Amino acid sequence: MKKFALLAVVLALVITGCTTDPGTDTPIVPGPSVKGVYVLNEGLWGQDNSTLTRYDLATGTVAQDVFRAVNPGLRLGDTGNFLVKHGDRVFVVMTGSQTVEIFSADSAKWVARIYLGEGLSPRRMAFANDTLAFVTAMNTDEVIRVNPATQKVLGKVKVGPAPEGVAVVNGKVYVVNSGMGDLRKDEPLAGTLSVLSLDGTVVGNIPAGPNPQVVLGDEGRSRLYVLYSHFYSQPDSSGGLIVYDAGSWKELRRYRIPRSPSDLDIDYTSRVAYVLSGEGLWKIDLDTGKQEVLVPSASYNEFGLYALGVNPKGGDIFVSDPRDYVTPGRVLVFSPTGTLKTKFPAGVNPGAFVFY
Repeated sequence: MKKFALLAVVLALVITGCTTDPGTDTPIVPGPSVKGVYVLNEGLWGQDNSTLTRYDLATGTVAQDVFRAVNPGLRLGDTGNFLVKHGDRVFVVMTGSQTVEIFSADSAKWVARIYLGEGLSPRRMAFANDTLAFVTAMNTDEVIRVNPATQKVLGKVKVGPAPEGVAVVNGKVYVVNSGMGDLRKDEPLAGTLSVLSLDGTVVGNIPAGPNPQVVLGDEGRSRLYVLYSHFYSQPDSSGGLIVYDAGSWKELRRYRIPRSPSDLDIDYTSRVAYVLSGEGLWKIDLDTGKQEVLVPSASYNEFGLYALGVNPKGGDIFVSDPRDYVTPGRVLVFSPTGTLKTKFPAGVNPGAFVFY
């Protein structure tokens, strides 16, 4: 809920947005190497102004609003919240528009749309395979099973209050039930992971910390990583990162992270986790347990940094600086040692990254 909580401070006008229905297109198959990064700019809630920024890793070229530039007359929609690459396509979860927009990773050409249903607030998405994926719907306490190949909704499963992050590891689906911080913390299953089989059956629940928002999985090592935050009545309280064994669901280690941790990504090759909190960008060595503040937030934005993504080729960390949350932000690129390598402009509230 970090993004909605921040946007609520600056919103004075709510405008209902919708997207034009694009036509069909044949996606271009990209090469195997990482070429660049797409930055999903959320825009402002209700104002239908989400955009994509594309950054070329080889040349440093930046293209703003690339989705609309490549697809004339079209736009992403309202409040893009998450994006994930699967195969040669990128899937964008649009919270306000209640859709998943699909485009070619190589060309940014629109391919298809999954319409999830009226009244939903989709948050994140994870893939089991080419024909099965899972999308969390925070306001209805559901996980939506979809077929990304046919763009069909297969069914919905009730989990805990306000599900946000989702991951698929070793044939099981793990969903974090945030409880929306203080708002629903006393409801059953708040602050837990719901565990589902691929057919949508709930097979268990795992205790976590308060207001968990992100879950990532390492299938090769059979690990789960859950980031929990804080209650909104205690904005400077500690959260943490929990490491679980994905086979036994046993908690293996817990790292304390002060001042409201809000985002997580992992360099699986180097076995290093990166976490954003009010203090800045944390680096956690998952083998030795050493943790440190790699980049203090105050060096770049007194209000804090917003989102992060780790380049799987080279390990550079891309961190978004939203500036004042109403004007275009920027992206800061750090080496694994915390050296600022470059920075480039983005759109309003850059909130997620995907490398292609």
